[in-house]
Amino acid sequence: MAVTQRQPSTERSPALLAVALVSAGAIGLEISFIRLFSASLGHDLAGMVISLALLGVGAAGSVLAIAGGRATERSDTLLFAAAAGFAVSAILCSVWGLSWEILPEAFSWQPLRLVKLGFLYVLLAVPFFFSGGVIGLTLATYRRYPGAIYSADLVGAGIGGGGALAAAYWLDPGHGILVASAAGFAAAAVFSTRNPKRWVPLSMAGLMVVCILVILALPSWRPSPHYSDYRDLGRALTAPDSEIAYEAWDPLGLITAVRSPSFPIRFAPGLSMNCQDPIPEQVGLYLNEGAHGAVTSAAEIPGFVRCLPTAAPFRLRPQARVLVLDNAGGLPVLEALAGGASQVDAVEPLSRLREALTTELAEAGGNLYARPEVTLLPGTARAYVEQTDKTYDVIRVSFRGPAGPELSVGEDFLRTREGVAAVLSRLAPDGIVCFSRPMEALPSAGVRLIPLVADALEAHGLPEGAAAKDCLAIFRGPFTLTMLASTSPFTFEELMILRGFMDQQGLDPVWLPNMIPAEANLRNVLEQPLFYEAAESLLGPDREEYIDDYPYDLIPPTDNRPYFASVFRWGSAGELYAERMRGSMGLLQWTYLLIPITLVQAVAAGLLFIIAPLLIARRTAPEEETRLEPGPAARFTLYFIALGLGYMILEIIAIKRLTLFMGGPVQTTAAVLGPFLVFSGVGAGWAQRWVEHSAKRIRKVLAIAILVAAISAFVLFFMAARLPMWAGLPVLAKAGIVAAVVAPLAVCLGFPFPLGLALVSRRNPRWSAWAFGVNGCASVAGPLCAQLLAVEAGFGAAALLGFVLYPLAWFCLRAEKTERKRKRRSSGSSRRR
Repeated sequence: MAVTQRQPSTERSPALLAVALVSAGAIGLEISFIRLFSASLGHDLAGMVISLALLGVGAAGSVLAIAGGRATERSDTLLFAAAAGFAVSAILCSVWGLSWEILPEAFSWQPLRLVKLGFLYVLLAVPFFFSGGVIGLTLATYRRYPGAIYSADLVGAGIGGGGALAAAYWLDPGHGILVASAAGFAAAAVFSTRNPKRWVPLSMAGLMVVCILVILALPSWRPSPHYSDYRDLGRALTAPDSEIAYEAWDPLGLITAVRSPSFPIRFAPGLSMNCQDPIPEQVGLYLNEGAHGAVTSAAEIPGFVRCLPTAAPFRLRPQARVLVLDNAGGLPVLEALAGGASQVDAVEPLSRLREALTTELAEAGGNLYARPEVTLLPGTARAYVEQTDKTYDVIRVSFRGPAGPELSVGEDFLRTREGVAAVLSRLAPDGIVCFSRPMEALPSAGVRLIPLVADALEAHGLPEGAAAKDCLAIFRGPFTLTMLASTSPFTFEELMILRGFMDQQGLDPVWLPNMIPAEANLRNVLEQPLFYEAAESLLGPDREEYIDDYPYDLIPPTDNRPYFASVFRWGSAGELYAERMRGSMGLLQWTYLLIPITLVQAVAAGLLFIIAPLLIARRTAPEEETRLEPGPAARFTLYFIALGLGYMILEIIAIKRLTLFMGGPVQTTAAVLGPFLVFSGVGAGWAQRWVEHSAKRIRKVLAIAILVAAISAFVLFFMAARLPMWAGLPVLAKAGIVAAVVAPLAVCLGFPFPLGLALVSRRNPRWSAWAFGVNGCASVAGPLCAQLLAVEAGFGAAALLGFVLYPLAWFCLRAEKTERKRKRRSSGSSRRR
């Protein structure tokens, strides 16, 4: 069967525009899906669902490979249908998917819900199947121009991804889905211009206009997620007269404020049972259905905040200048003011919440931020302490992550050796840092804080003769663990004040410099004084041995491996699972285990999409068609898998490594993702000039590109470690620096895919779509591998592996050359005989 090839540039140009539009829409849809489904499924499960849904791209490549020339002969109709299918399914699948009540909390006793989760994978894969079909079929139809098509794909994705992330500051994910759909309709309109019936392109243009009008006319439109009764927000809304007082989408998630007059919301972490002061009315704050704090209504400073364990440093440092790195709606600010603070600076990373606290929610909070001594600051905690030159008497750091309840797989650059050292550097002489965490059934992240802060104190420098254990005071209540750290030893008088505070509030000491074992575990009695024993060992000479033997990972995190809450150890998993009937399953970090679980599913589905077309084509391909034999198939499979994995690993690690410089995950992703994809598109377009050269020349070009990429990667990660010292620059200046740093590497990484595609299509044009699908499947596994490697071994090891995959891909092509030479020699000797 003949394969249709379109060569004239007049035909190719509209196709390139349509590919760019679909790619922009697809990555914008992916970002909107993650934001939207994080509000209903939780961040980790939503990431798993969307990752597996992207396998729809691989499925499209498989279908096109099986269809072969039958698809390219009808490419005009199919390209139009695929673009329109993407546009329609983007809206329908998001609305339908959110109408399903998944409830991951109920999986253990309602396993049939897992079937519904599987259907959600398939449903959300539909738009990506259509987008993959557009790109794969365009590659198969215009097979002489893989570089130009891949360039259009990457440039479109770069513009769409960077734009979607930048627009997240004022556009909710519902509108993001509509924009993605409009891009699909625009692509369909471009493809429809080849249709002789004039009404077809006009109808597509009309649908695109309708989408844009809907975006403008419905400023509050979004598919509504289910509020699970198993989560904080769902429970708050079950009260009879509860109401949503405020709701807005921030780039980091859905912010919801709930007022409940009949069943008052109570947010007071660690409040003493001895407290006699009432808690005023509070408006609960929730981020993606998880508790995020509360706005406390108080014309005067309420007395109950003096009964919180985190009020302890104000007993030691009255009239303090205070820095709050966990604003939580303003409760820590009230606590500081109640302690007599003369100045309070509070950092709030959520831009929409920061606006609401001074506008819509200002009256509910007693106009707290209108006080002259209170300042509400933008940005993340680590970025602020790195940039400011102010010093403080008390710095407050809670158990919350950069924007909400901490995730075991979320980067936390504040709770690393370097991050805590930066916090300590902002202390005035004799200043105190106050850390707070929830209590755990088995000490894990709470006790990990001890060696982390001890290491940071030692690195910061202590007075002569002092040790880290002399500068720490740790105590616990029924629900919270609190640590005070100072750069100078606590005096006897200060320790007596702390003992009096603990006695008054019903707290147990975990560690005091002059503590005796009999003081531990007296009020909030545990079966064993586990926290005291851990503190004694971690602050003594046997620290390393204790860390090695502990069932959780207590090694202090670093900026290279900034995962404070990730304490899971594979060696302990079997023991915890064996004790599951005693309730130990709750001690496993399921948020982290979702990564390998998702990776296994992605690999299994990816193998199906890779192998199935090969097996089917061997039976159905016409005799005159060149088949891809097992040897070449294996080599090309490894080649495109290596490219997909390597590219995504390097891209993801670059984003993570540059977060410290840019100051936050959203702005970093926008600053890195767009330029990375666009410059890769430039490289792919540049590679187009070599696609018709000999295989030998292509291998030489690839070798040079990989060599330059190696140098560029070294420069990128070398600079990433040093750029944070210029974190105080304006955002646009930092974005320009990031673009300049990633550009050389990204350009080089744009070469291998189109050149490899040119080689495989010479054997058989139908396999260009298959290769695109293989690369798509690997690109799904790439971010999962990057996250797993970063948590286990750090950014450096992950980046090294990502780059090593490129020489491996080159050797696959080298082996292809050797195999073909061997076959020619064998054929020549047979003819001579």
